[in-house]
Amino acid sequence: MNFHFSNFDDFVAMGGHGFYVWLAYALVLFGMVFYFFYSGSLSKKKQWELTKFYRRLESRVSSKNNPDKRDE
Repeated sequence: MNFHFSNFDDFVAMGGHGFYVWLAYALVLFGMVFYFFYSGSLSKKKQWELTKFYRRLESRVSSKNNPDKRDE
């Protein structure tokens, strides 16, 4: 097997462009991790809002069916 770089230091340096290459990898990785956690928190927030909405809807439906029980 023929490797392009002779040692690990040459691999990290990437022929003088290592800073930009690894910075690009770090930015993409950071963006992916941020998006993963952000979308998870957004999903939980939407799920909580839907649960709250359905509870309100259920209480309105039950109060219309039973006029003695009024939640509002």
